Amino acid sequence: MAATLYNLIVEGCSICYDGAVGNSFKNKLNIIAAQFSTITGFKDASIASLNSLRTFEGDRCFRPLTPKEANAIMAFQNEIEPNKSVVQNFIKILTTEFVSKQIKMLSRISIDTLNANPILCTALNLKTPEEFVRYNAYQAIGRSIVTSMGYLVEDLLLYSNEFVFDGSDYTEGMQTKFDLVIDRLGEVKTFLEIKSGFNDMDKGQIKHYAAELQKVEEGGNRAYIGITYGKKDASTVTAGLLKTYVPNWEEKTLVGRELWDFISENENYHTLLIQTMDEVANTILLNVSIVQKIEDKIVELTRAFYAEYRNLDEYYESLW
Repeated sequence: MAATLYNLIVEGCSICYDGAVGNSFKNKLNIIAAQFSTITGFKDASIASLNSLRTFEGDRCFRPLTPKEANAIMAFQNEIEPNKSVVQNFIKILTTEFVSKQIKMLSRISIDTLNANPILCTALNLKTPEEFVRYNAYQAIGRSIVTSMGYLVEDLLLYSNEFVFDGSDYTEGMQTKFDLVIDRLGEVKTFLEIKSGFNDMDKGQIKHYAAELQKVEEGGNRAYIGITYGKKDASTVTAGLLKTYVPNWEEKTLVGRELWDFISENENYHTLLIQTMDEVANTILLNVSIVQKIEDKIVELTRAFYAEYRNLDEYYESLW
């Protein structure tokens, strides 16, 4: 199960770990997470008490936590909030990780890492270093944020309900591994293929998914195409193709709020999601938007440009 206290402890401590999480720490976290039934119980647990965990026979469950492992656990204990649900704490820790990654990404960008295309920049009539830096900085940062956001959305959906599972573990369908499966004991399984928006599928993909939905439903299950934002009356090419090639398309698609509330089984989930994410973003970004952070970076990059190059022609020549 996804949105459980067990998974929250394992995922949260892994996110707070400084570096790649090895198998040793993963095994320790699995043992530790199995000991708790409340958020308060985990938050109040001391490192000494965790190190002293023993098996039924009296043996230590694992070798003592290393300083890095202990620091990760304590960092997550500091982040987790007993007055919030497991799902809310998942939203908080996942959003915290996402925003923190964007700040780190901004700090790593330099003139050399912009990977600017001199042909494109010339075609766009970028005449000054300031124009060049601004355009390429927003392009590079935008690509990175969009990619990271895709992973965040997947996790936010996966951890929105304790009965949501990774679809890669299921074999239903002809060729498709569905993204998510709602699998509650004794009930019909629901398979979902998730897309970001109404422009993410072409004719071939839509016809393919229509066949996959039909195959899954023939097996006695339910199946949907989920679109994370937008509305069903959107005037896009993809919306038109869905209407054409997916029988009863309005019943087979879950769009925007409809998708989030359906998966979470909470009709106010979209509000909870946005409010929690807003709180996290304000805290980490100190009540300024990412745009201001980008603008500050552009000023820094422009100064670095003039420190190394006299003009754009000199810079462009260095790229050939």
